Amino acid sequence: MAIPKKGSRKIVVDNVAYRWRIRWKPTISTQDYFESGLLAAVELYDDPQSILYVVCTWSSYKHYPTLEVEPVTPKQIESAIRNALEAGWQPKQKGNFEVVQEKNQTFKVFSNTQT
Repeated sequence: MAIPKKGSRKIVVDNVAYRWRIRWKPTISTQDYFESGLLAAVELYDDPQSILYVVCTWSSYKHYPTLEVEPVTPKQIESAIRNALEAGWQPKQKGNFEVVQEKNQTFKVFSNTQT
């Protein structure tokens, strides 16, 4: 399923355009992440095939709306895209790629369901 254009942001990494946005409601496949942190979804801007799910652990839904939620910045999304590409994410290949991105830029691949 593609990321809705409304409310999404464009980001260019290494001359490739991507669309990203924060997921405000969990989907069935992502609901377990919401206690861990905000979930950002990233895909190619043109002809999206694969969605990169980025769990931003420094900013959590469990704090919303009672506590201040630290924002997820384009620089952090750029870092997550670069890290995911290095870890094997292929945005032109169908499937999902799920990662955890720490505020200090620590990164790990959670699962890769690309086929």
